[in-house]
Amino acid sequence: MMGLLRPTSAPLLDSFTDLTHTAIKTCDGFLFRDFWKQGVAIWNPWLRQVGWIEYVDKGFHFCGVGDTYQVGYKRIAVYECASHAVKFLDVPFKQWPNMGPLSLNGNLYWVTSNPDDTNEYLIRSFDFSNEMFRTFCLLPCRKNHSRDELVLAVYKRDGFSLLKQCYVTGEIEVWVTKNKISEEEVVWIHLMTLPTSNLPKLVNKLCGVSYFIFDKTIIMCCGDQETGAACTYIVREDMCKKIQIGLGIDRFSHCVYLPNFIPVPSEFKPLRV
Repeated sequence: MMGLLRPTSAPLLDSFTDLTHTAIKTCDGFLFRDFWKQGVAIWNPWLRQVGWIEYVDKGFHFCGVGDTYQVGYKRIAVYECASHAVKFLDVPFKQWPNMGPLSLNGNLYWVTSNPDDTNEYLIRSFDFSNEMFRTFCLLPCRKNHSRDELVLAVYKRDGFSLLKQCYVTGEIEVWVTKNKISEEEVVWIHLMTLPTSNLPKLVNKLCGVSYFIFDKTIIMCCGDQETGAACTYIVREDMCKKIQIGLGIDRFSHCVYLPNFIPVPSEFKPLRV
């Protein structure tokens, strides 16, 4: 399922203001709606359950959640759900995510540049269980142009996929991990190369890019090349189909979400949907 949220028509918490600065993300079976300087709603739409973390007048950006913690940036704030206490951590590096971090199995992962090689990129991670940052692995490809686009996504629930688009040609390469990311050695496999015809340019998308892969077909959501309106693209080697979704708005939030019946943890303040 690929979800789209229009900030002007909230499915929950209609009393909150400044909805143009809200964002929606997915993490380990839940949707998270980030209300700028107000809080974060944790949401399972299938069960119609919503929890709430409040941080009024604090400029956090929600990144993800682990088994017991939540983290925001640019300064790192770790929120313990059981005690509702916030602690701050020093970040051991200057580079921060090019795009929002992925949350998988209680950890965060994001793509960032290698400070020793400007064309080389790697994945860093944050482990909630021990509150440690580390370099997870190198990406299987480099940037040949500063505006080449690299988009990381979850693949088959417990792996990664990497989409690279060449800025000059528009060609897209897709790589996937061979094993579960919990294993020590990360092995990347080149899955496919897509031709350039009718593919959108993914660089500098105002509302980002989300996608998932099914049987060598990419289902992708991003803004239209000319209008910025939300569109879904269905892309494989012999086809590229564009479907406009929503009402033609140029600011929206979107993510890939797998429906499930995981209840919202009791540590979060319950809200009505």
